[in-house]
Order: sequence, then structure tokens, then C-alpha cells
Amino acid sequence: MKLHNGLRILVVLFLIVILTVNVAGQDRGSIGRSGSAPSVLCDPDNPQLIDLAEQGQFQGYEDSGEYDGAVVGSVVFSNDIGQTFQLSVTAAQPDRIESYLNGIALCVEVLEIDDPVTTDGAIGVDQETAQFFREVILGEALGISPEEVDDIRSELAENGISTLPEFIRAVGGDLDYAYQLVDEFALDHDMFEARGMPLLDAAASFPSSASDYTSLLQFDPLAVIVEIVPIDYEREFARSRGFSAYVAFYIDPTYRFGSERYHYYRAKCTSSATAGIMATHGGASLQFWRYSPYKYIGTLYSSGGYSSTSSKTNNYVTHDLQVRREGVVGTTYAIYGGWYQGWGGYCG
Repeated sequence: MKLHNGLRILVVLFLIVILTVNVAGQDRGSIGRSGSAPSVLCDPDNPQLIDLAEQGQFQGYEDSGEYDGAVVGSVVFSNDIGQTFQLSVTAAQPDRIESYLNGIALCVEVLEIDDPVTTDGAIGVDQETAQFFREVILGEALGISPEEVDDIRSELAENGISTLPEFIRAVGGDLDYAYQLVDEFALDHDMFEARGMPLLDAAASFPSSASDYTSLLQFDPLAVIVEIVPIDYEREFARSRGFSAYVAFYIDPTYRFGSERYHYYRAKCTSSATAGIMATHGGASLQFWRYSPYKYIGTLYSSGGYSSTSSKTNNYVTHDLQVRREGVVGTTYAIYGGWYQGWGGYCG
């Protein structure tokens, strides 16, 4: 059965994979092809998009199982070369899934290639150090409680404030003292000055288990969590411990944020990942992390141009991504990239 109008597209990417972040190369203003993301059907310059409202087979809703009290809506679809995928969206209520998927088109493909040559853009700051810095900078330099930060940050983002030094100036803080703290904590100045305020994000605790996502949905019932699985390859190579391939994707920039602030994407059993974001009518940022072992990667920011990065590990892990609306309700964003996935025994 085709997707009905009430769930126009059950599609969402998940890519999400993604990655790790090279904060320096942001807002480049053009897409550009990357040798580490060799997509064909999903080439960002010319993606062959699928309208899931017409081509997807909606699988209905079911209890999420591991996400207590939440539901999962799934859709099965095929690309132009006959590869089949299942997109699953988990949310606290079915209407959140419908709202998220309405009007989205996408491209997904599997390429049987070697693991692309990528670099690990992980930033060199541990969560404990970042958390301590965040508490000091907010409390001593700004006089702001941690609970107030996100709301103030979003309000300022609507006026183009996207870096931590700009944030400090806007709220009347002591910027010289802030730089002194950066040096005392032996933090990188480029990271302190990067768009998206990655130092504030590095201090946050991002989900690293199914139980963490359960707590997340209970705390933020407007959030959605998205995953996508290449069904053909999952079935065919389930017993082949030595097979892996690259999964590329592109999500058409037709999704507009409503009042919610966060979307989450997950790519399991991945050794590398690349991703890019482009936001219009406001700003959006990507926060990247992976596990196991857990490691926060960084932040990618966009307010009009495309911005992308990549991640590389020595084993197969889960790459997770959070897209955060930094500006006004109605912000539109697109995501593209891919991840290198293993099948049949790599990830247990």
C-alpha cells in the first residue's frame, strides 16, 4: 500500500550518521564533490530524489520496544537501480512522525566500494573539561544558568549571533576574561571562535544507548529519532562477516522546523561517516558523536551555505547526529553524505 496523504512521505533520512567535525571548514557556500563521499545517484549536485508519498510502502505504526511509550513508523522504498531500504522514525506520538515526514523527498544508495579515505575530525577536548569550562564561563563571565543557555542562544541566533565570542559580547560578558579562561583550560582558540559554539555543545551529554534515547523522548516529546537500513544487503550478507559497503544519502531541503528544536539521526555499525548540512530561513547546526567507545566529535553550522565534514574510526561503531534549529520556526535544512557500514558479525 502506498503512503496515504496523512503521512506524506514517511521518509526521513537518517542518515545520520554522521560524523565528526572539522569546525574550520564551515559555510563554504557551495556543495562541491568530495572524494570521501563517492555518491552516484545521491550526488549533491544532482540527486535522484524519490517521492515516498508515491513510491514508498508504508508499514504502519508499532510499539518501539526499546523506546518506552514511543511508536515507530516505517516505510519501505526502492531507488532507481532496485536497491531496497527501510526508513524508521521513532517519536513519542504518531503525529510527530507525520509532521516530520510531510513533504520530504530523498535519495539513498549502496555502493560496493572500499572504505573511503577520510580523516577523523574529532576535536581534542574531553567532556569533563568542556563541562567545567561551560560552568565557569556561564557562571563567572556571563552570570547565566545552564538552563537558560539554549533559549538565549536561539534568540540571539535569529539575529546572526553564531559564535561564542559574539554570544559573550551580546549578553554583556567580559570577553577578555573569557579568552583568559580558554588559555587556562588549554582550549583551542579556533574552536572557541567557531560558528555553532562547539565548546558549549561538547559539554552536553548526548545519547549513547537505547535507554538514553528513551530518556530523551520522555524529556523532549517533540523530538524524532531516524534510522535507515539497506534491506537487501542486510538480508543477503547477514552471514558474511567480511562484507561492508558505503551507504550514501541526500534529503531534499523541503522540511521546515516547527516549534520543535531537535531531530536525531543514527547510523549503526559504521567505521566512517561523512555529512553535510544546508539551512535556509534561519540557522541549523549538526552535533556529532559516536560510541562505543563514546566520543563527542563537534559541531557543524549552516545559515545559507553548505557545510560538511567526516569521521573515521578503527572499528565499527554507531555514529549519531543531532540537528538543532538555531533560529526561527520555519527553518529549512537539507542533509547529505553517507557512511561505511559492516554486515554480519562486525557489530554484534
